[in-house]
Amino acid sequence: MSSAPTDLLVEAFVRQWQARFPRDINRAQAELGLHLLRTGHPLPFDAATFEACIRRLDAERSARIVAPAGPPAQRAIRVGSRAARLDAYDWARADEPLQRHFVSSVRTVDGIYRIRSETEIDVSPLSWYDSFRLVRLADEAWGKANLRLYYLVGPDLALFRLNGTSPPIHEVNDKSQLKLTAANAASYLFFFCFFVRGEEGPFYLVESADDTALGDLALLRHPEAEVTRNLLASAVRPLECQSAADGGFACTGVVLYSNALFVAKFSLGADGKVAMLDDDPIAADLPLRINAPLA
Repeated sequence: MSSAPTDLLVEAFVRQWQARFPRDINRAQAELGLHLLRTGHPLPFDAATFEACIRRLDAERSARIVAPAGPPAQRAIRVGSRAARLDAYDWARADEPLQRHFVSSVRTVDGIYRIRSETEIDVSPLSWYDSFRLVRLADEAWGKANLRLYYLVGPDLALFRLNGTSPPIHEVNDKSQLKLTAANAASYLFFFCFFVRGEEGPFYLVESADDTALGDLALLRHPEAEVTRNLLASAVRPLECQSAADGGFACTGVVLYSNALFVAKFSLGADGKVAMLDDDPIAADLPLRINAPLA
């Protein structure tokens, strides 16, 4: 791959989009291309082509909106708050009974990670649970970069390991009185998508190009850093949720999964179940990947 920023950008666009361009690209990709052109990055497509794509996509979307029969539906309420990142949780050192429970009862996780008196054990409340808290364990002696072990703990010290699958979360949701509101729906969705993983890691909801989980762009080679910074500046946006008739929420956000960025639509049920309904790719083969192992 060429070291010149222009060559890198052209190669990325041509490799990922030209086979579908301009008919089959989505609005996020068209907006990204327009942004890059306006910030001085020459591409094999001109601004007028991207602008025409955006107008066509908007017209097609408007044509699909059909007035519902019968009485008008209740107006959806948009949730405006950003999702809380894990590093912004209200972490505090675990109390003595909980620390003792991990050290003396749990002792070793996965037959590998020994829990010692020196292991850092922190606890945070979660606004959607009254009686369950999130526990985070870290220990340099485990010898694995960025490894954190997470549990949900109940009032009787019952532990539910967050291991990258959904059953532990659903089980706690059934045992607790889950309280999803307009104020915490986005944060719950971020929590769920971080802890329920695919083969390539979390479905990480990106709301800011400055998210520290994305790593330090300054450490990338110059062309990669420039491309990635411009892409993120154009593509990322706050997670948006709207109330749904069933008491849940319909949400849209930008997801980083493995090294690919895409816009995803989710349904979030009042029972805490999440489904990804649709996804539109923005870019792939990025020099970004969330390094946050759970085991």
